[in-house]
Amino acid sequence: MPPDDMSFRGRLFGPGIAGGGIPVSGRWRGDVLHLQGADLEYDIPAATLGMRAAGFNLQQTGIHWNAGTGEFAFFLDQPADQAAFVSGAPVSLATLLAKSNGMRNGMRRRFGLGAAAVLLYLLLPVIAIFVFFLNTDAIAQWAADRVPVKYEEKIGTVVLNQIKSEQKLIDRGPAVDAVRQIGSRLHPGSRYTYRWFVAENNDVNAFALPGGVVVVHAGLIREAGSAGELAGVLAHEVAHVEQRHALKNLVKNAGFGILLSVAFGDLSGSTIAAWSGYLTQMKFSRDAEMDADRDGVKRMVAAGIDPHAMLSFFSKMAEKEGKGASAMSVLATHPSSQERMLALQELIRSLPPANYAPLPVDWASVKSAVSAKSAM
Repeated sequence: MPPDDMSFRGRLFGPGIAGGGIPVSGRWRGDVLHLQGADLEYDIPAATLGMRAAGFNLQQTGIHWNAGTGEFAFFLDQPADQAAFVSGAPVSLATLLAKSNGMRNGMRRRFGLGAAAVLLYLLLPVIAIFVFFLNTDAIAQWAADRVPVKYEEKIGTVVLNQIKSEQKLIDRGPAVDAVRQIGSRLHPGSRYTYRWFVAENNDVNAFALPGGVVVVHAGLIREAGSAGELAGVLAHEVAHVEQRHALKNLVKNAGFGILLSVAFGDLSGSTIAAWSGYLTQMKFSRDAEMDADRDGVKRMVAAGIDPHAMLSFFSKMAEKEGKGASAMSVLATHPSSQERMLALQELIRSLPPANYAPLPVDWASVKSAVSAKSAM
């Protein structure tokens, strides 16, 4: 039978037909399905037909019937042949056609969802890496927030020991006493046990290590014009400690292995000490610096210390940086900016009026103690 726009092609299986089936063409003659092959011809009443979606992901149409000699099946593979079969089918097959089509569409949707799931699974590592790099700050903060204080303090201790092997740290005397006295007012109720040191170093600098270790360079004390200005620096450093900025930066740059190193007892310094230089010269992000400024002001106010002293000191340092002072000699770890100074001014201007008592510190004795080390 020559094919035309009303005919369709498929493969026939059944009794007396080789296992692989044979190709046949078909067409509708009213309520009768007429199939014709090379040496056979069948006419099957529509009322005797069964139908189902078949094949891989149900994309075939399978028609089956029992001719008495056994079960026959006729499969339509191609969409054009399936469309021709449906277009000529009698109304009596509408329900079977709808059911078969519904099965096929449902499988197509499930197959599509399955393919999407497989693709997502294969792409998940790439997506994870992409998301990680987009959210490194948030992930590092999440990890830092979950580190027990005792581990954070161990990190600070290892780095502190490394620093002690490289430069002289003073832990007693008028300068250290002043730092400790002022600093202790700035962290009431803290989860950390703070350790305060003065480094015999001419750089105008100070830094905070994870776990509450704060080191102030003698050069900074000499540069400060008052105990209040020193308090402004200490308040800023305490804010870094309390907000775990150093730990967050360490996780972000060194990776989670640094935390595992501490958790599993690597306190020899082999992993952490390698990052000690980074921690002592670490530059915080603009947001972290501004957060520390804001929190530091609040801590000074809560301690009854005039916050204008913080603005005074940082403004003086920013002015020197603007004139080209060496980054190593002017708060190397605290990059200043005009934006930060303006934000500090606005914050302090918004505070309610208050009377602040002078700090009970013999500033002349403190200055004298560090000036005696001017040849360091």
